[in-house]
This record gives sequence, structure tokens and C-alpha cells, in this order.
Amino acid sequence: MAVFRPAPFRQAGFAYHAVAAVLTAVCIVAAGVVIRRISASGVDFVAFFCGAKTLLGQHNPYLYEPLHTCETAMAPALLHTFVNLAVPAPLPPYALAAFVPLALLPFSVARGVWALTLCISVGVAAWSMSRILEIRWPLALAGTGVAVAGTALFQGALAPLPIALLCAGAAFLKEARFAPAAFALTAAMIEPHLALPACIAACIAVPRMRLPLAIGAAICLAISLAVLPWSIIVEYFARVLPLHALSEIENTGQYSLSTIAHRLGLAAPAAVKLGFAEYLLACTAGIWLAIRLAAKECDLSYLILASTACAVIGGSFIHISQIAMATPFALAIAVRKPSYTAWAALSLLAIPWQRVLDWYALAPFAALALVFLLWYFVKAQAAAASLAAAGFLVLAYLGSKWAQIGSVPAGTRFHFPVTAPNDLAEVSWVHYNTAIAFPPTWWLTHALTGAGLLAMLGTALWWAGANGNHAGNPHAIAR
Repeated sequence: MAVFRPAPFRQAGFAYHAVAAVLTAVCIVAAGVVIRRISASGVDFVAFFCGAKTLLGQHNPYLYEPLHTCETAMAPALLHTFVNLAVPAPLPPYALAAFVPLALLPFSVARGVWALTLCISVGVAAWSMSRILEIRWPLALAGTGVAVAGTALFQGALAPLPIALLCAGAAFLKEARFAPAAFALTAAMIEPHLALPACIAACIAVPRMRLPLAIGAAICLAISLAVLPWSIIVEYFARVLPLHALSEIENTGQYSLSTIAHRLGLAAPAAVKLGFAEYLLACTAGIWLAIRLAAKECDLSYLILASTACAVIGGSFIHISQIAMATPFALAIAVRKPSYTAWAALSLLAIPWQRVLDWYALAPFAALALVFLLWYFVKAQAAAASLAAAGFLVLAYLGSKWAQIGSVPAGTRFHFPVTAPNDLAEVSWVHYNTAIAFPPTWWLTHALTGAGLLAMLGTALWWAGANGNHAGNPHAIAR
């Protein structure tokens, strides 16, 4: 594997620092633009807000009603286009309870607060990675920011918050601050399939994390029992999660193995089972890799970074916004074990290709991040970096036009069948996902992101198996 040394920051010239300053300024301005944009959109937040509202009214938040009524009142434009649609809120009870404080606010205020929270989360993730890797904040932001922000902020999605918490937890763990790390991991369980592998890896490798994480799990269970009866909690795991995975298998934003297998001809129920089995395998491999790297490098942050990165490879329910959890680990590999393969993996994952083609306004930010990474890791000259940015923008523009072929004309309305009030909201969600056609660029964007994930995994496995110092016992570095 070809290895090279990135240019040290102390040797960086004026042009490099100028690019860093521009990147930082652009991100500050973009944060304000994003907050305003989400205030007019944020369909995912609408579901979380209304799910919390139903908890306040002591109703089942997973049923079609009263979720549909609340969403119709809060997002009339969405429900005007998709008649009889209810966007599910498939979070565990304790996670929905976390939105109750926002549900007590006026909706417009709550939406702005959530948008600000997501923007801060992007900064926290970059700041945490800069501490872990001892690099400057602009480089950490270039490696993670567009992937974390661009795929989730427009929809008001959840992913940036647990990603920020997991990165912060990794920074705390690196510094042997076990109580804050356990708190961050517990809070990141707001999206369980991202955080659970990290919790397991921390419990195995760091005995001092076991009690705090057990207390955190007990608190989550207590909150769940406080807001919903036990029967609904059981129903959530027995019916809601399986049906939600099944309802999402036709979702164009899915990067799961289940969706890919289904598109290749496998029946939906079998595809969901295959994806879940692969998720368990990927998590097991990720936990092994995380513990090995943590011991090899005497750095506990890899317990979180490696395990969560593997958890988003395949599975039965992985959106592009959750794929962003792989970028911190890809950045760590590129900085700690620089190679052309590591840089390619980071570059492929740092750009949310599907979202760039869906929303071309994101392309300049992606191009700027790509130039920054190219300049730092490959030591490209200004002319080459500028040419790469220009070429990227042109290709992204052409790709965005290609992606719009066959798209639904503006003003189109979808009239879905009426769902019974006591049915799960996923019954309505199936109609939405089957009505939205896959864009012609779907396989291309998924291939680019998939190539980044495989390159990251291959480089990490090479790193874990390479000769070098090895602590042997992972418990030794936790004392």
C-alpha cells in the first residue's frame, strides 16, 4: 500500500491558511442559511415533535392517529402534497421523551432551536475530532462537516446529534474521562443502532465504563416506563421496528444492504432479515476491530470511532445521514496512517454524493471541503486544487440534471389510501416510499459511497494487522 506523509500545518503557507479562513467563514454564514431553510422544512423534526406531543397527551406515538392530525397542523405544505400521509417517529420511547421540552414550545420556535442544535452538533463533531487527532479545526470540519450537515440539516434529521455525542464521547475516552464519556454514549443512544456497538466495545475494553453505562441504560428504561406502558414498549420492539424496516426498503435515501438486495430482486421480508443478520456481523467485526486498534495504538477513542463506522456498513436501516458516522474514523485513518487509499476513502465519504445531486446548492461546500483535503493530504498546488474544484462543480451540475430525469413535477399531489387510526404509522409510510421513484443516479451515488466504506474498512483492517507496537491487553490502557 502506497504511503505518503501529509504536509504538516507548521509548513503550510499563506494560501493554506487563507483556505482555512474562508472555509470557517463560509460555514458560519451557511449555519444561518441552514437554520432559515430548516425553519421552512424539516419533515423529520415534524415527526419527532408530534411524537413528543402525543406522549404529552398520553397517546401511543407509533399509531397513525393522533400523529397524522398533529403533523397536518404543523406541516400543512407536506400533507397538502401527500394526502393521508403520516411520517413515523420510530425512535425508542426515551428518545421521543427527549423531544418533550421542545414540544412544549411553539412549533416555529422549537424548529429553530432544533436547527441551531444540529448546526452546533456539526461543530462539536469537528471540534472533538480535532482534539482526538491533534489537528486544526478546519481540517476536521472539512473531513466531517459536509457529510454530517449536508445529509441531515435540510430535513431536520436526527443523525448530527448522536454523531456529535459519539465524537465527544471518543474525545472524553481518549482523555480517560470516563463519566463524561459514559454520559455522551448514553445520550447518543437516542439513535440506538449507531451507539450500541460503541457501548458494547467500551464495556468490554474499559471496566470503569460498565457501571456508568449500566446506570445510563437503567435511566433510559425508567424514562421509557414513565412515558409509556410496558405493553407499548414491547410492541415497539416486536412490531414497530420490524415494520419500519420493511416500510423503508423502497426509500430512495436508504443505503442498507436490505434495500440493495431488494432492488436486485430479493423479496422484501428476506432482504430485511439478510440486512439485520449482516448488521449483527458488521457490529461484531467492528467491536473486534475497535478493541484491537485501541490496544494497538493505546488510544481508547478508537473503541467508539471504529465500532460505529462499521455499524453503518450494510444493515437493514441505514440512511445517508447515518453513513456520516463513518467520516470521523475515515479521517482518523487518513491522519494516523496516511495513504492514497485512506485519502480516497475519506474523500468519498466526506461528500454526500446523493444529497449533492439532489440539492446542487450543497455542491460548492462539498467542492471546498474536497479542495481542502486534497491540499492537505496530497499536497496539491493551488492550480491543481482549483481545477479539481471546478471540475467537481461541473460534474455535480450535470449529475444534478441527470438525477432530475423522471422526477415528480412541482405541484403534483399524491392521494394515499386512508389508514385506520389504530394502525401503525408505517402503514401510511409504505405508500409514500413506493410512490417516490428511484432517481437514475441511485446506483452511481451508492457505488461511490460504498467504495468509500470498503476502502475505509480495508485500510483499517490492514492497519490492525500491520506489524508494530501492540499493548496486547486492551484493559491495560484503561487504567
